Amino acid sequence: MAYVLVDDLGFRVIDISNPNDIEQVGTYQTSVDAYTNMDISGTNAFITDNCNGLRILDISNASNPALIKTVSFPSPSCAVGVAICNNYAYVENGWGDARYVSVVDVSDPANANIINSHSVSITTRRENMECKNAVVYTGYDSMLEIVDFSSPMSPVQLANVSSDTVDGVIMSSDPNVLVFGTWEEGIKILDISDNSIPVIIDSYSTVGSVSTIAEDEYEIGLFYIGFKEGGVQIVEYLSM
Repeated sequence: MAYVLVDDLGFRVIDISNPNDIEQVGTYQTSVDAYTNMDISGTNAFITDNCNGLRILDISNASNPALIKTVSFPSPSCAVGVAICNNYAYVENGWGDARYVSVVDVSDPANANIINSHSVSITTRRENMECKNAVVYTGYDSMLEIVDFSSPMSPVQLANVSSDTVDGVIMSSDPNVLVFGTWEEGIKILDISDNSIPVIIDSYSTVGSVSTIAEDEYEIGLFYIGFKEGGVQIVEYLSM
């Protein structure tokens, strides 16, 4: 199955078992015109539904995704980015100059609750997050921020990587490499073998402003890059 968020149309479940005959099999309507993002973990989809909070869906029945919990954030905060690690959802949220990465305990999705909120210094919201082993990577307008949430109540900021506007952040198949996209500087390859001293080891100019990145499930180092202007570029990084 493929899980897709579509402007104005919400969450869609697509059966891609036959690539020549893909079929939509299930839907869930998120808020119209909401800036949504999502992550999938097990049989649950976690969707940031802008000022309507974090929606948690049970997707065990692909034809009938069902809402099991909405986690609201203090008004007027809006939830825009989410990444799942183990039993926690890390949610980028806020309003105006107040921005946070909130930690949501999702060990029991139906009773998910916020346990802490970490204030960040960036005032412009972004929707791109990734996490690995409780280390969260969040892209903003001028940097990529790296925060260690191993102790959820006492997160530690490890590093910031200066950059043009960051859009599209993914862990690659190499556990020591993170790939992120930018609006004006293409994609960048980051060595995160030491998260406190991240190093940009390579970059690649793209044909547009990067908005999303995905690595091929079967071919290591093959990336599909989507652009704000529309279209997709395929890049192969041979050093992985």
